[in-house]
Amino acid sequence: MFNFNELPLGKEALSELNEGKNKWFAQQLRNNQPFVDDFAEMHDVGLLEITVGREKGVPEPMYIFTDDLGAYSIEGIKKSLC
Repeated sequence: MFNFNELPLGKEALSELNEGKNKWFAQQLRNNQPFVDDFAEMHDVGLLEITVGREKGVPEPMYIFTDDLGAYSIEGIKKSLC
């Protein structure tokens, strides 16, 4: 079973999960985790926080790593892995 307690969730991301507003958000966290792990390993960075972006009009996970380059969407992470 996926354990959200092991993720560095920011306040907005926790709100999305705890209020049960967005099951899609929770599913995205589950689906994205292997890519996030691969990205961190490939670029030798750690995951600092997961926050919420709304560029597409719906809440989506955004990932902040120790590289100080800002937040990454899952699309950016996947492109970096190619």
